[in-house]
Amino acid sequence: MGTNVEASYNLSQLAHPLLKASGNGSIVFLSSVAGIASVPSSSIYATSKVPLSLIRGLEHGTSDSNTLIRAPMKRTGLPREVSATVAFLCLRASSYITGQIFCVDGGLTVNVAP
Repeated sequence: MGTNVEASYNLSQLAHPLLKASGNGSIVFLSSVAGIASVPSSSIYATSKVPLSLIRGLEHGTSDSNTLIRAPMKRTGLPREVSATVAFLCLRASSYITGQIFCVDGGLTVNVAP
């Protein structure tokens, strides 16, 4: 929790004066779809980071089979697919976007009840 949650909070506090003085800047946090949709094998991960076994599965293009069955694209996302969203959020064109959740998840959360 210290590394995955508290560090983000502390870094934001330290960066705030610098970002404010610069007149622009972005902080983009990445987390898991487990915070939006139920991933039974990763309940603790919803508040922290991926367990090592899940990371190893993602590196090899596999994941929890139940999760992939629910994802319309039937695969895990590629780093370039996620990084494109992060890059957009760091552009001036997105400067009016604040405090939002973007699910870059291949459609996994499309059927999640509000």
